[in-house]
Amino acid sequence: MKTSRFLLVACILLALALTFSCTDDDGDILAKSLPEPEYCINFVEGTEIGHFGMRKKQFCDPRDGNLYVKVTIGTQTWMAENLNYMMYNSDCAWGPQYNEEDEEIGCETSRLYDWRGAMGACPIGWRLPNDEDWLILANYAGGQSGAGVKLKAPSGWDPDGNGSDDYGFSALPHPGGNGSYVNYWSATARDEYGASFWGAVYHNDYWRKDQLSKNNKYVVRCLFGDDNGVSEPYRDIDLVASRSTPVTDKRDGRYKEYKTVTIGTTTWMAQNLNYAAEGSKCIDNRLFELTDSRGREVVDENTPYCDTYGRLYNWTTAVNACPAGWRLPSYEEFASLGLNIIKLKATSGWDYKKRNGTDDYGLALLPGGNVDVTTVTEHWAFYGNKTNGQWWGRNEFETNGSYAVSFSIDHSSEYPWLNNWSNGRELNNINYNSIRCVRNK
Repeated sequence: MKTSRFLLVACILLALALTFSCTDDDGDILAKSLPEPEYCINFVEGTEIGHFGMRKKQFCDPRDGNLYVKVTIGTQTWMAENLNYMMYNSDCAWGPQYNEEDEEIGCETSRLYDWRGAMGACPIGWRLPNDEDWLILANYAGGQSGAGVKLKAPSGWDPDGNGSDDYGFSALPHPGGNGSYVNYWSATARDEYGASFWGAVYHNDYWRKDQLSKNNKYVVRCLFGDDNGVSEPYRDIDLVASRSTPVTDKRDGRYKEYKTVTIGTTTWMAQNLNYAAEGSKCIDNRLFELTDSRGREVVDENTPYCDTYGRLYNWTTAVNACPAGWRLPSYEEFASLGLNIIKLKATSGWDYKKRNGTDDYGLALLPGGNVDVTTVTEHWAFYGNKTNGQWWGRNEFETNGSYAVSFSIDHSSEYPWLNNWSNGRELNNINYNSIRCVRNK
């Protein structure tokens, strides 16, 4: 009896500890992501539907409740339609769906993913196929030279590019590609910058393989099975965040202390940088709105507004703007924050439709806006009346200094945008963004 009582008390104490660890204002833990809702609770496994003249079984993606048909071809089980999971840095080629608040909630058909997104996009238990997987499929269908016609859907291709769809793979042309081709990402990276893709074109029977930049966006077909953790670094995970020691900065003669937070394994500044370096601008958007139509008056002095929202920096300044021991974030570090911008945004400071965030991780992203400057008239165009933020990341390409990472949040989208700027160093010097530094590891 004593043992039972002891176990009961221990269980209660453990439950209380787990409950309060997520909401402790003074402790180390700031937040843990909550599990996703059970979208598929009413789905009957094995439900069959007609799909391009064949009966195919469906499965449910527990992340959003989307249903997909699947087909077994030889020893492999494939999705028989393209993935349509809304995630980080994916978008619709056509047919975006919106709710009453004009927020995008899905695509009419499928979504497009860059390679990094594609690597982590498949449901748990499924994976992005690699070159070996695609070759097995092509060989089962008679080899690359003739597999294209056997894997293409019997309709949807134009002109006269439809297939026989012998196995129910039902490959459809790329959304937005005028019915002429389809490219599917492969999990096989060719090098730091490029990865393989497989697919077909309308005018021949070939099942082709090639490679392009990882920044391109293509459709995804998932393959059933485990990938032994290959996709884990690219998946959205339940983040655990903890407060870190503040960092002080005295470089411009003003004593500034920045809050910091450790999210996963990366320590971030929890405020936009406000270091008055040459090549930075303090643009108070309340004053900027009072300028003439060409925006010729630019506020370039420290103000209480910039103490909160930070200064904006051109690219040349940004690469050296962080304090000693800190640097600009990498693409992967931005990507590790996940796609839920509500959890990333500060609880106040976002004006448009009162779209403040919940600041689950203590990062408190604020909309410092961004500036573009024309080279001819030196017209300063400020974007972001407390509605968007754009932050510099570090150069991803050591052999070419004109490439830089940019991470942005805009009031018109519920998902962040992460990209490599490739417009050349001169043009990047007339784009001014905010900065969030990360600690050197």
